[in-house]
Amino acid sequence: MRRVGPLPLILIVAGCMTSTPVRTKAIAVGAAPTKSSGPTLSSVDNKSPSPTPANAASPSATAAPQPSATAKPTTKPSGTPTVAPTAQPTSNTPAPSSSVGGVVYNSDPLPSPTPTPVPVPPSAVGVSTYAGRGNQGFIDALAADSEFTQPYALAVQGSAAMFVGDRSGNRVRRIDLATRQVSTVAGSGVAGYHDGIGQQAQFKTMNALTLDAAGNVYVADAGNSVIRKIDMSDPGNPSVSTLAGIAGTPGKRDGAAGQALFSGPWCMTVVGRTLYVADAGNRCVRAIDLDSLNVSTFAGTGTAGTADGPAANATFTSPQGLAVDAASNFYISDAGTHVIRRIDWADGNHAVTTVAGRGSAGNVNADGTNAAFNTPRGVAVGSDGNLYVADTNNHVIRKIDLASAGRTVTTYAGTGTAGFFDGDVASAKFDTPVGLLWAAGGLCVADTNNFRVRLIQ
Repeated sequence: MRRVGPLPLILIVAGCMTSTPVRTKAIAVGAAPTKSSGPTLSSVDNKSPSPTPANAASPSATAAPQPSATAKPTTKPSGTPTVAPTAQPTSNTPAPSSSVGGVVYNSDPLPSPTPTPVPVPPSAVGVSTYAGRGNQGFIDALAADSEFTQPYALAVQGSAAMFVGDRSGNRVRRIDLATRQVSTVAGSGVAGYHDGIGQQAQFKTMNALTLDAAGNVYVADAGNSVIRKIDMSDPGNPSVSTLAGIAGTPGKRDGAAGQALFSGPWCMTVVGRTLYVADAGNRCVRAIDLDSLNVSTFAGTGTAGTADGPAANATFTSPQGLAVDAASNFYISDAGTHVIRRIDWADGNHAVTTVAGRGSAGNVNADGTNAAFNTPRGVAVGSDGNLYVADTNNHVIRKIDLASAGRTVTTYAGTGTAGFFDGDVASAKFDTPVGLLWAAGGLCVADTNNFRVRLIQ
């Protein structure tokens, strides 16, 4: 353990079950983002159940470093000093993703009942920009020159690619992990509802992404109250269809996928041949059998609350993040009550318990339910057994030591002040982080209001 900087917090560095060395170098400060008149995610956006994040595990590729776009020296109103161009990390040592970010947030499916362990870097050294030049917009280009409208959800496809749910941009973007080329997989950019090929399709407020074993992408299309599927069997012509739900008809109904109803679906993950969905507006977790296409309720009564107990009797308020550990236990960020919940997979009743969070908004590092979060969204599990949380409205990434007696919560990266700064983990700044996943040699963060994908190594 080491104390970093002047902040009154302790950073606990993630260990490795399967050690993967990570090379790092000093990271220069990046330029402040330039925001257009387009939409951003409010740092106080916590209205439940309005549709508004996302992550499972497989090896990711060593990404070839790309030169950064030259950043013009800028001074932010918050006092960020004049800066040098953003430097890219010298190495992206392979590290599988964990169920993100996501948000995401989302990645290759977890085999049931024992997912593949997710290696974690032996130390968190600093934060850099992996993709996005900080302008709000839409540009497909090499990562350093690309632009995003609202990067929100993350998913990874083994060693090939990272997918980014560009939420208000209504597009699914793809980052090639070898070349770091950003491209658009699906979505016209116009909010709407249309099944079709690639960029002919339309989405409306995508909250989450995940993938199955075949590399198909699933999208929580919250604005349309449906779950979409992107068939990637022909990568040149990805086909978008509706997997479950009735477009434009929010509600709660189990049964055949085509007749089932959802309300503000959020984070998702695949375990075996089942797609689990944090159905935030319905205050429950749903399950979609990918073979029979039947929808059922996995956990939650649908009544707002924080009651622990058997899954069928437990209550949630706004479940928005979903991750799975090596024993197939589920971790859920309940953004509406600022707590982290757990569903015990081995227990016959899938017992729900509260892991961390006191149930009111705050920013407190402490053990378990003495800690405080402010609208936690993306969650991701590392092979060290620790849980990482995008504490969205605190603008930090938190770490929960699940092996400690008290399930100690610490700050993993970020100062707690919204802004943009690439540097050591204690000095780095985020602005409304949402999706999380392990890829590209570290923990990737969908830094929503900085219009970037960040990398913690």
